[in-house]
Amino acid sequence: MKHEYLDFYKKHFKSDFLASFGVFVIAIPLSIGIALASGAPPASGLIAAILGGIAVGVFSGAPLVVSGPAAGLAALIFELVSKYGIAGLAFTTFLAGVLQFTFGIFKWGKVFSYVPKAVLGGMLAAIGIIIAGSQLHVLVGKPVPSSFLSGVIEFPSLLIGSFGGSSFIAPVLICGLLAIGIQLGWKKVSFLKSIPAALPAVFLVTLFSLFFEMPRVEIAPVLDTAISSATKFGSMFSIDNIWLYIGPALVLAIIASAETLLTARAVDDIVDDSKPSNLNQELLAQGFGNAASGLLGGLPLTGVIVRSGANVSFGAKTRTSTILHGFWVLLFVGLFPFILEAIPLTALAAILIITGFKLLNAPQVIAQTKKDYSYGVLWVSTCIGIMATNLLVGLLIGLGVAVAFNFKNVIEFTVNNTQKKFLRKKLK
Repeated sequence: MKHEYLDFYKKHFKSDFLASFGVFVIAIPLSIGIALASGAPPASGLIAAILGGIAVGVFSGAPLVVSGPAAGLAALIFELVSKYGIAGLAFTTFLAGVLQFTFGIFKWGKVFSYVPKAVLGGMLAAIGIIIAGSQLHVLVGKPVPSSFLSGVIEFPSLLIGSFGGSSFIAPVLICGLLAIGIQLGWKKVSFLKSIPAALPAVFLVTLFSLFFEMPRVEIAPVLDTAISSATKFGSMFSIDNIWLYIGPALVLAIIASAETLLTARAVDDIVDDSKPSNLNQELLAQGFGNAASGLLGGLPLTGVIVRSGANVSFGAKTRTSTILHGFWVLLFVGLFPFILEAIPLTALAAILIITGFKLLNAPQVIAQTKKDYSYGVLWVSTCIGIMATNLLVGLLIGLGVAVAFNFKNVIEFTVNNTQKKFLRKKLK
């Protein structure tokens, strides 16, 4: 049995090794960007990315799910930082991890196995659209907009502003479009299919971009932040602090658990031949990861659909890819930050745009809706709900519509059975 287990990992090591680089390329800008949007230092996002890959990946019950700082938690984290400071956020994250571990012990993960596939599909689509839409600004050298809607409205004027001067199109936009083109064309060459398209896109565009001035990745002192946080952490432990932070920690634990387990369900649906995720084991792994992240000054982490979707699309087959991507983040941030700092943000935005559109999975949605119109209604309700509000409220809207459909089906079934019984009695 042990040999079969090892042979399975050896068999897929090449594809996992290559996929881990693609996920690593995406994880760096996402982690930094989410940290900044959360009001936290960039190092906090990178620490969460490292632990999400290594600590969670080793114990995960959903091997293809990649964990790290999540955009869906940015608003909540910003509120916690504003109210309690970075030290308070770290302690809240630690307590949330302990609570998640407790959820896993009591096997509460199975609750999320009842969420309809249409709701999961709508969640994936909404996150994909939001990610792709927000990165359009980065594609032309601007920061991520404050909201998705404002970003879409402002983008045409930004695009027009990229034209002018001595060149027809600004170099930053050229690099972004070049990265998109490489990704779209890479898989069309049969002997190149085994290499994730994100890798050549980043490599070639980075070389081209060295001739121009443009926004690039910035790397923070991760090790110093982790040591400083761990050193100060002991002073936070007291009964008074536990009572002060347990409420926010419970909210954080519930939202982070929901996002993680729904992501695991969504990945199961994407990968047809995979074994169903062990949701209770995943809660235990997430709890361990968040406790460690809080201790070392990292952001709260969850299973993240953008990185997980990219992991699958890059060809990952086992947890090796997830774990290795964490090691690559640690290695490059610690030893080769100058390499990462050469990468233009527009190239990374191009990768996220392509990944975001893949999450739409339009052909499957259309096919399922033709079979059952309720699938389309649930998908649209969830997607629009998340885009108009936030992840948690949008999911509740989708689930509410699902309950309404089920109630309607129960009523119709009851009425039809009553009518049949009445007719039978009348015929007798």
